[in-house]
Amino acid sequence: MGTLAGHAGDCERIVDGILNQPVNAISSLAFVTAGVVVSVRARRVHSTGEPIGWIAGVLILTGFGSAAFHGFGGRVAIWVHDASLAGLLALLVSIEVFRRTRRRWDATSWWVTWAGIATVTWFFPSTTSTITAGEAVAALLLILAPARWSHPDSSAAKEIDRRRALLLPIALVATGFIVFQLSRTGGPLCDPDSLLQGHAVWHLLAGTGLAVYGVRIGRTAPSSSRSFEPETNSPD
Repeated sequence: MGTLAGHAGDCERIVDGILNQPVNAISSLAFVTAGVVVSVRARRVHSTGEPIGWIAGVLILTGFGSAAFHGFGGRVAIWVHDASLAGLLALLVSIEVFRRTRRRWDATSWWVTWAGIATVTWFFPSTTSTITAGEAVAALLLILAPARWSHPDSSAAKEIDRRRALLLPIALVATGFIVFQLSRTGGPLCDPDSLLQGHAVWHLLAGTGLAVYGVRIGRTAPSSSRSFEPETNSPD
C-alpha cells in the first residue's frame, strides 16, 4: 500500500505509480487554474497599477511546484514547491506595502526578496515554514489594516470597500488552512487511503481564494484614485 507521507505532514499515502500522492498532486492544479483565471482578468483590466499578471504567473508556478512535490518528490521538487509558495506570499506582501506607500508597484524589490528567500530555502529547507508563516501574517495584517494606517489623504470609503472585497478570499484561504491543519498526518481528519484528502481541500480553497484576490484587487484597483500614479507637475 505504500508508506505514509509523515515527513510532509500531508497525510495521503505514498503509493507506487505515476504519481506518489495522486489526490494531492492533481488537486495542486487548482493553483494553475487560479493563475489562468487571474491572467484572463489581467487582460481585461487596463493599467490598474496592480501586478495582476505577476500574481497569475506565480500562481501557475506554485501549482506546478506543488504538483511536482506531491507527484514525484525529490530535492528539486521540494525546493520549487517551497520557493514558489514563499515567492507568492512575498508578492502579496509587496503589493500591499506598495499600496500603502502610494507608489506604483515595482518588480525589482520583489525579485530581490524572492531570490533571497529561494536561496535560503535551498540551503536551509527547514526554515521554509517559519518564512512562509511570517509572510502570511504580514500579508494579512497589511490587507486588514485600518485606512488610517495608509496614506492620510486617501478615501476611507475606498479603503474600506477594498478590505471588504478581500474578506471572501481571506475566509477561503483561512478555512482551507484549518482543514489542512486538521488533516495533517496523524490528525483527526487524516485518512491516508481516502480519495477525499484534507490537503487537497486546502489546495482547492487556497487556489480559489487567491484567484478571487487577484480578480478583486483588479476590480478595486487604486489607479482611479491615482494612489499608484507618480507625482507630476501639472501644467495648470
